[in-house]
Amino acid sequence: MKKQIYFAGTFFVVLSIILVLSDKKSVANNLMASAGTLSFSNQTAAAGVTLIHSTPITSGDGAQMISGGATGDFNNDGWADLYVIGGGDGQADALFINQGSGTFANQT
Repeated sequence: MKKQIYFAGTFFVVLSIILVLSDKKSVANNLMASAGTLSFSNQTAAAGVTLIHSTPITSGDGAQMISGGATGDFNNDGWADLYVIGGGDGQADALFINQGSGTFANQT
């Protein structure tokens, strides 16, 4: 897994969260959080983020693909929010607003 890095002027910042999305129906989608030691842990359930079809299709729950996603401060509160684009199967997009407590609220 690659670290996501963005540049701001001459400084770079390593993001503390990574949204891992799969284009395969058999691979789960996850929210990974920095453990502070150049490693990440899966925080999908603990953060209250139910990613669209976040479990493999082999579980029998009708899992599907996600088209994409992004992180950004969509409500200008200083916290990174999540936007997930639904798959080509007609799934709706989802916006998760960061609550500042390590959890997210689904606003869709």
